[in-house]
Amino acid sequence: NNGAAARGGARAAAGGKPMVSVSGGCVVRFGAGGPHVPPEAAQALRSLAAGAAVHLVTQLPRDTDELERQVMAALDAAGVFGAGGCDRRRAIFCSTEDGRGSIVRQLAPALHVDESAKVVSYLAPHVPRVVKIGASLAAASSAAAEIPSAPSLAEYVVQMTAAPQ
Repeated sequence: NNGAAARGGARAAAGGKPMVSVSGGCVVRFGAGGPHVPPEAAQALRSLAAGAAVHLVTQLPRDTDELERQVMAALDAAGVFGAGGCDRRRAIFCSTEDGRGSIVRQLAPALHVDESAKVVSYLAPHVPRVVKIGASLAAASSAAAEIPSAPSLAEYVVQMTAAPQ
């Protein structure tokens, strides 16, 4: 539940919405034809943006301005930005998992959603709520067993909106 996530040192964005960060790896797929955003991932981001200020932190396979432009174009084409969606000024790029973790820690969101076990484990002590997308962390350690997981960002958003507030 997103309301309970806004505790601790987490900041709220202008307008009082809780700040949420999402790893671009939960949204953007990199392939031979360039970056692509599946429709269900775009819809999940728009749903999150309806109740939160979403920062999208995308790790690029190559650190180039051209690839950043391609990712922004793919997000734009998928309808992620605009009225009722994410703010394009909150799209952030990095080139390593460590960089992504550091960026998110500095943002101090109420919630961070990520596909990387390394990033989720690093952020767990510092961010009020982290969610692992993909395989669960339960086998890694007893502390990791407390970190919620979901198969995809879209499924997490469905779980989150279905949970009682």
